[in-house]
Amino acid sequence: MNKAQYRVKFVYDEDAEFEECNGENRPLTEAEYIENQYQACPRHPRAASKVIRKAYTRKTPNGAKHVRAIVGCTVCGETTYENVPYVEYLAYYGNPARHVYLGCIVERQTSCTCGEHVAWETAGSLWWIDFMDDDQAYLSLDINTWYTPAEAAKLAGYAGTVALGVLGEAR
Repeated sequence: MNKAQYRVKFVYDEDAEFEECNGENRPLTEAEYIENQYQACPRHPRAASKVIRKAYTRKTPNGAKHVRAIVGCTVCGETTYENVPYVEYLAYYGNPARHVYLGCIVERQTSCTCGEHVAWETAGSLWWIDFMDDDQAYLSLDINTWYTPAEAAKLAGYAGTVALGVLGEAR
């Protein structure tokens, strides 16, 4: 075998559990939330975010360009976010039941010592990947199914980003 073959799959992470920025397995109290408020699109507070455009600025004397990503709502493109009210936080982001935790595994094809059989070995993995239960990237995944690298590159949103990142580190 001249060129290594790889495959990628997502599985449920049974060891992961909800943990908020307070480091505990519970939602933030209202007082804690005031110090750590979530921000979202005012019209679509549960929508995901994506890079809407990149802004280029020249800040160095040698003319080097700095890139700043402008992030916005995946539904409407709004880039001005507002604080999510505490009640909405408790119902969605702070609700442990709304979080789904996955692991991403990359395997590399190898030959057994006899040279007649094909075997797979783990080449990389990432765990405790947090998706919301209505995230289209999560909903589009076929959990426990192997994807080729080309298929992994086409996965939606954060799932595709994670798959390509773990695959890149494995190579």
